[in-house]
Amino acid sequence: MIEDLTNERLIHFGFSETQIERLFSWENYSCTVIGNHGYVWASNIEKKIYSGKEGREKHFSKSILPEHHKEPKEKFETFEELFRYAVTLKPCK
Repeated sequence: MIEDLTNERLIHFGFSETQIERLFSWENYSCTVIGNHGYVWASNIEKKIYSGKEGREKHFSKSILPEHHKEPKEKFETFEELFRYAVTLKPCK
């Protein structure tokens, strides 16, 4: 869901006082909370709050972590293919 950036909705989704203050006073600020509502991403650039599927997509598309932007090494058509691959891997110690 995408909605307007408002103080009431930010509180509803569980953003901290610091995050809310920054969203209304800093330039080009965005942040994410992960809680009962899933991923919720807010931005003062777009003046929007993204929750649910949209929030998760925004969070990972804006992530600075490289593993969030890589394609998986292996792709499987069925669960059976995935399972067969998994049993060939060495267990972690």
